Amino acid sequence: ISFVLEKAGAEVTLAENGSIAHEKAMAAKDGGEPFDVILMDMQMPVMDGYTATKKLRDGGYTSPIVALTANAMAGDDEKCREAGCDGYATKPIDRERLFSAITQSLGHSASKLEARADSGN
Repeated sequence: ISFVLEKAGAEVTLAENGSIAHEKAMAAKDGGEPFDVILMDMQMPVMDGYTATKKLRDGGYTSPIVALTANAMAGDDEKCREAGCDGYATKPIDRERLFSAITQSLGHSASKLEARADSGN
């Protein structure tokens, strides 16, 4: 996923687990430079994505969070949104759907991001 995002021109910061994701996101927010969007793996170790997202929202984190999950059953999207996610994408990742979820959460059209990815930038 990071390769696809970097190819599309995104700067990617990785976190090994939900606790680290929470720490990095809050540090960025507290430093006045929150991430443009967080792709939150909902099945991370140490602290799952649901808990990390809830903690971020409880801590005043307002930037978009898009859930990434292998769970694609009825109700999973709603569960992610209840945790505080703005968008939802399932794994395995479909590039178009991922870009759409990201751009929808950012309020941009998916075609701009797709055009950059297709051009190799």
